[in-house]
Amino acid sequence: MKKYSIWQAFFLSFFAKDLYMDVAFNWKGICLIYVILLMGFVNIARGSSIYVALSSSAEVKSMANRMFSQFPTMTFRNGVLSTDKESPCVIYEPQEGKEAIIVIDTEGKIKPENIEAKLLLTKTELVFLAQGSNDKQTSVTYENLGLPKDMVLTQDVLKDLAYKITAWFLALVYFIAWVKDIIVTWIVAAIIAVVVKNVAKNLNWQSGLRLSIIAMTPAHLILTFVYLLIEFRIVPAISNLVFIEMAAGIALGLAYLIFAVKSVSTEIKPA
Repeated sequence: MKKYSIWQAFFLSFFAKDLYMDVAFNWKGICLIYVILLMGFVNIARGSSIYVALSSSAEVKSMANRMFSQFPTMTFRNGVLSTDKESPCVIYEPQEGKEAIIVIDTEGKIKPENIEAKLLLTKTELVFLAQGSNDKQTSVTYENLGLPKDMVLTQDVLKDLAYKITAWFLALVYFIAWVKDIIVTWIVAAIIAVVVKNVAKNLNWQSGLRLSIIAMTPAHLILTFVYLLIEFRIVPAISNLVFIEMAAGIALGLAYLIFAVKSVSTEIKPA
């Protein structure tokens, strides 16, 4: 009968031999729900820390203010755009303020081919401007974009919209990372389980798979904790962090895998 729950395993995986015995001989299946929860926690923690860091960064706020202070108030009436500033209005990238990225021309004063920017907003269309000889200029009406026919976009509204888009984009990125981590973790554990089965006579492949997954838990949690400490600047940043994180993850995972196998094995095959 199963002695420990999935939630207890998060903590007990650091030290409890009884947990590994329970996982090997009393748990059932391939630990898919456990992997989903573990990777979900890791990616939510990392993604949330990045969003908090971005939204609270004075530099990011300063760049956002420089960016959106250039925009006029844009009013849409029946799908037609008008502004409260003289047209054309050029929006420059906020870092150095040299490269034009958006041009708002509601009076048709300049031709798209003469504009060195990425986007052009006319009275009725959003135009994606060609950036090179092989690029094609494409345009879409505001109506086809699904925008409301009547609305007013002030600088504050645009800034708030940008923050929401950033949050949704980060959520999408970390959702994709979550799915990727679930697949990679399970595949790695499945491969390790073959080795574990050949080393420990009293374990089958599913037992080895479950042990491998639980043994990965301390490495994931420790590295996520260190990542959060660095992200929130509680400890100094580390150069070559990706390489160090990978090496530390392998070392911790291997150490806990050996601990797990020794905890449950009654007979170890000689190497």
